[in-house]
Amino acid sequence: LESRGMFGPLQETLKDETGIDIEYLRSGLLFPFLSEEDEGYGKRLFEEQRGRGLTVEWRDRQQVLEAEPHITPAVRGALHLPDDHQVQNARMVRALYLAGARSGARTVEGSPVTAILREGDRVIGVRSGTQTHHAPKVVIAAGAWSGTLGELARHEIPIRPARWTDRCPTNRP
Repeated sequence: LESRGMFGPLQETLKDETGIDIEYLRSGLLFPFLSEEDEGYGKRLFEEQRGRGLTVEWRDRQQVLEAEPHITPAVRGALHLPDDHQVQNARMVRALYLAGARSGARTVEGSPVTAILREGDRVIGVRSGTQTHHAPKVVIAAGAWSGTLGELARHEIPIRPARWTDRCPTNRP
């Protein structure tokens, strides 16, 4: 959750270092429910967000239609997450890749991490298939799947893929 407050300064740093604007916009998010299944998921998400101390508002159908007059009339309700923000993911991935490369970071694509290597409490590298990669610093940068890698590192990262994430195209630098 702390990372949410870092996007503004990160945007400036990346733009200075790479010339790429990640188009950071703190606009909030409206998560509409179009089915009973969506609504059930929304109720769970509502409780989860509140449990983490985040601002989340439940909007009934009429409130959603008033706030977003062009939304489908089939909407059943929505969650409003006023503190959420967005970036252009493809631009951000490219900027992070370039900034990392210019700082000496090595990126290995298409080879999922299967183990986090430790020496006591310190992470010293990763294993990926049959290859081992040692490094003085390891960055978990797996987006929605970072929570899974956090488990390998014995560190809770409260991020999980949202529904439909598996259907999103992958943007590579």
